[in-house]
Amino acid sequence: MKLGVVILGNGSWLSVAKTKSGIHRLVSLLVATVILTLMLGIILSQAQPIFAANPEIVHFTYIDHGANWREYLTAMAERFKSETGINVKFVVSGNANAWREKFTSMVVGGNPPDVTDGHPALAGPFIRKGFFEDLRPYVTRDKVPINTMPPAAIVGCMAPDGSMWSLPVSVYPVVTCFNADMFAEAGLLNPRELGENWTWDTFAQSARRLTADLNGDGVTDRYGTFFLADRWEMQVQQAGGMLYDRFILPSRSLFNTPEVLKAVKWLHQLLVVDRVEALFDPVYSIWNGRAAMTLGFAAGGILENYRRAGATFKWGVALQPKGPASRAARVNPDGFQIVATSKNKEAAWKWVRYLVADVNRQLEMSKFTGRMPSLKDALLQYPKVAPGLPDNWMVFYETAFDPAGYPAYAVDSLELDNLVKSTMVKVWRGELAPEVALQQIHEQATKLLSQ
Repeated sequence: MKLGVVILGNGSWLSVAKTKSGIHRLVSLLVATVILTLMLGIILSQAQPIFAANPEIVHFTYIDHGANWREYLTAMAERFKSETGINVKFVVSGNANAWREKFTSMVVGGNPPDVTDGHPALAGPFIRKGFFEDLRPYVTRDKVPINTMPPAAIVGCMAPDGSMWSLPVSVYPVVTCFNADMFAEAGLLNPRELGENWTWDTFAQSARRLTADLNGDGVTDRYGTFFLADRWEMQVQQAGGMLYDRFILPSRSLFNTPEVLKAVKWLHQLLVVDRVEALFDPVYSIWNGRAAMTLGFAAGGILENYRRAGATFKWGVALQPKGPASRAARVNPDGFQIVATSKNKEAAWKWVRYLVADVNRQLEMSKFTGRMPSLKDALLQYPKVAPGLPDNWMVFYETAFDPAGYPAYAVDSLELDNLVKSTMVKVWRGELAPEVALQQIHEQATKLLSQ
């Protein structure tokens, strides 16, 4: 039998021999070819994720952050994609309550976002539930300089077990903001001029003096303070106390302690007895010249409200008035979290690190939003991106790094949080005595925290 030769291109290894041994070699080569082809297919199929397109990550935010925040995130996401190939998709919820509900449904429903941006008071109920990834291993591995951030901001991002549930990109150090013109017209030294003598006593004296009926019609036209009761836990800290045994996921109520009562009685005297504020009435605000000072805002909030109101008065800032123990101020951190059930944790971390770990990108955040950056080197350059600050703007820096500073409480019981708010409103309106209110809260808090 004669067999011909089949040639598959120049130099082909495949030929058909004229002998039986050649036929055996041909069969062996064909079998080997099939096996190699199958093996190559298996290898390529297993290696496919290596060559897959970069993942898309979902960043879940909420409307209360403001339009400037969303503009900042959008701009940074475009740059991030051009540098990494990773696309960031944003999902925006309504207010804080809507954020909580949507976040719960997304995680429980098996379709979690990859990144969120909730602050401690908002995210508190989800920390204990384990909704957030521990960021410590990522921070340590990539040497993110959290040691240069305000200590209070880091405290606000750490759970009781030592895990890091959030990484702060901005801080909100609350200072005294005052209408310098109003103090001068009344012949009073303003908080900056008082320096070390800016205390609870001089605050109260100034507030009373600056509350006035200017036209003699029996109606108060100007008030000494604005927004005083909204961060009332700050006066508790200044008195040397705390509302709970810890800031993040507290386990014990301290509402019945002397320091808490001292702070609440001091505020009650000013708000209910002296009436130095038009409680909960935004018409009488510092921004429109109807109130002399506020203890409730940081740089971004001050600048934004001042410009929005079209204010023209000369304003200034100072440290918090010194209470019995300190000048403690809330230094609230805003940051980013990675969801524990995210399917793209490394890509999510790249996004978080991109936003937080670089000084220039933090300054970009400040330029868009007015918020103060969390990195020390960025914070020291804040005036470059926030024009209009007073010449003693370092008050914000001093407040941020004051050892007495503290973050917002992150309580994992919405029922308790709402109980505290509703009860304290009654105190500020004079409907409930401080001693009675604090005891009621303490009893309920003890019960709820033990569940």
